[in-house]
Amino acid sequence: MKSMKNETIEKSIKLLIVEDDRNFAYIVKFGLQRIGGYEVLIANNGKEGYEMWLEHQPDIIMADVEMPVMNGYDMVSKIRETDHHIPIMFTSSYAEPHDVIKGYDFGANNYVKKPCVPEELNCHLRALMKLSAQQPIRNREQVMVLGKYKYDPKYLVLKAEDGMEDIRLTNYENIILKVLCQNKGEIVKREIIMDMIWHDEGYYPSRRLDTQLNKLREKVEKGDSAIRIVTIRGVGLQLMDDVKEGK
Repeated sequence: MKSMKNETIEKSIKLLIVEDDRNFAYIVKFGLQRIGGYEVLIANNGKEGYEMWLEHQPDIIMADVEMPVMNGYDMVSKIRETDHHIPIMFTSSYAEPHDVIKGYDFGANNYVKKPCVPEELNCHLRALMKLSAQQPIRNREQVMVLGKYKYDPKYLVLKAEDGMEDIRLTNYENIILKVLCQNKGEIVKREIIMDMIWHDEGYYPSRRLDTQLNKLREKVEKGDSAIRIVTIRGVGLQLMDDVKEGK
């Protein structure tokens, strides 16, 4: 008799819903959890959505267009500055042709008119995930070599080649490592990195950067001790790759 433990369990899809209509958001959340076993996160406006995308690294985003604080167009535009891969779907009652065209121009992959039900949304989301998985593999010019890894910022991963485990990054960690890797061996001011991540907040949250740096250091230095993120006190940060530097 075949053991149930040996059966493959499909990984749940981590969905970020960005929606200021809380009733609609929770109806969709519980419906998609019931239908497709989604892991659902909810943000109430575009600014929250952008921050949750940075922090939680969802597989796919479903967003309203008209929202307070930051609308869906601006949120998607900011995400597309650094992430051209994640599937994004707009759901909106604004569904005139010019609205739909604008949505695609800002970087959405699909545009669904409200009202809509979870069963319909599930079909759209699954189709987008399938389409995303079939897209051509990365542009090799964007892949950087770091220690024993190949680092692709677009896919938020340090890819191991010798049987070691790949290192997955959060969006915060990815932004920090990308800047440091592009300036490997050079000192990058902390203010530059903080401004890239938190520029809309009007101040530099130094402790938040330290928290993200500690997590990133633990991951990369545990994977390959030749990779070091050095703090130059009072100046900035420096990414060192002792393998490439022959040390």
